[in-house]
Amino acid sequence: MKFFNKNIKHDREFIELQTKLNFSYWIASDIDHFYESNKKNINKYEFMKLTKQYQKSLDMFNSVDIEGSNISTEHKSALYALRAFVKSCIELCDIKDDRSLLDSETFEINILQTIQIEKEFHKIFLSYLHPDEMEAFIIKSYVFFEKGCELLTELISETELNNQEQIKKLSEKILMNFKHSREALDQALSNTNTFELMLDELSIITKGDLTEADVKDFSNLNTDYIKYWKEHVMAYERYCLNLLNEDEEGGCHLEVLDFEINNYLGFINILAIKLNKFVLSKLDAQIPSLEVYSKRVVKSPIDYIENKRIH
Repeated sequence: MKFFNKNIKHDREFIELQTKLNFSYWIASDIDHFYESNKKNINKYEFMKLTKQYQKSLDMFNSVDIEGSNISTEHKSALYALRAFVKSCIELCDIKDDRSLLDSETFEINILQTIQIEKEFHKIFLSYLHPDEMEAFIIKSYVFFEKGCELLTELISETELNNQEQIKKLSEKILMNFKHSREALDQALSNTNTFELMLDELSIITKGDLTEADVKDFSNLNTDYIKYWKEHVMAYERYCLNLLNEDEEGGCHLEVLDFEINNYLGFINILAIKLNKFVLSKLDAQIPSLEVYSKRVVKSPIDYIENKRIH
């Protein structure tokens, strides 16, 4: 962050509060991912366990006291933007209410509100990030990816209408956005300044007591997260290209996409939880006992093939 290294005590408190907000999101995201992948097979006992873990996400979120923290106005401004976005995301991940009972208009309004809050968060948070910071590249990748997905929804509608001219225009825009999303992640992995800024943050977290093991773990967790997010983006790229070139295999391509993104989102949840636990442990912060449900979601290609044979 641009405001780092002026007051290390403030920086460490900021990182702890930021990590708790991020961790609260990833706990909820992990639950949501498992629930959406397995809701037909979840019994009452398992559902109770999921709701208890969701409460841990809320407890972590509510433990973050930005107003009472002893940090600068800039630190607080960045955290307020993050808190608003995380709050909206956590609410969308709540499994206690039957989502199938929500009418499509209400669901769409909730999504649009979250998207608007996310855009505001990106605008504010990016203003505090160095352009070469890993998180800056990740946010830029998110922005391009989400635009590509938005256009992909339009493309699917146009393929049903067989509007070839509009299909071509949309396809070019979609692939351009996915390409830019992927390239932002490539920059994060190849930029020397990005690695130096990451080490600077780790130095703040550890009070300058950098060990080779900590550097390796912190670096691997961050880079692996980006690599899986890149694979996630590339899965959509492949689907879009297949959609353009398909004959009668649209359903097959969609099944493959569902399998791939289910796995990649699972890996992303697992890595994000590991990364947040690593940071909190180095800050001597309390970490709740959790089951990482996404570990149960990730499947091998053999599982996918066997499931296809059964059905």
